[in-house]
Amino acid sequence: MSLRSLLSVALLPLAACATGGGQAAPAGDEVIVVVENNFRPMRDITIRLISPTGARNMLGSASPNRSTSLRYYGSVDAGNYRLIAAGHEREEVLSQPFVLFPRARVVWSLPQNAVNVYPPEDEGGERTEGEKAP
Repeated sequence: MSLRSLLSVALLPLAACATGGGQAAPAGDEVIVVVENNFRPMRDITIRLISPTGARNMLGSASPNRSTSLRYYGSVDAGNYRLIAAGHEREEVLSQPFVLFPRARVVWSLPQNAVNVYPPEDEGGERTEGEKAP
């Protein structure tokens, strides 16, 4: 076997890790965060999830005048979580504390600053828009 063939075979597992293996988390810990960004004046905001230990996890950005679904794939610990929205002018909105659990669906309505946490749909959770009841 040539050196080139050996290197290709040796690097194959590294390529598999680089394609998302390192970012994938157990499916049970995925949490959906829906942000309803209705701020006036309209502006993009950046959303972070604050864990019970105070760690700030970047979820992404939410465009103005629409609902944006973001995903959190980390571990879900016992305790109170918060969401924080940051705008361009260093303005921040901090949500009320809420309890999180694996596969939850969190809906944060701005500027009312109302947070609702729903269980997964297969356990009685709320349906997303466009889904019909059986």
